[in-house]
Amino acid sequence: MEMIGLQIQNFMQKAEETESSISELFRVIGGEKTLIEEWGDLFMKTYISRR
Repeated sequence: MEMIGLQIQNFMQKAEETESSISELFRVIGGEKTLIEEWGDLFMKTYISRR
């Protein structure tokens, strides 16, 4: 029974680490998406101004 408890604790720790990593990944993705949108806007403005 003690072994099961240790396995559950290990699983919970890994789940928390995974959750933290996923949260960080989504934060970075959000920042990258914003940068891509800003780049797209600047690219379009440049394209339009040179026509």
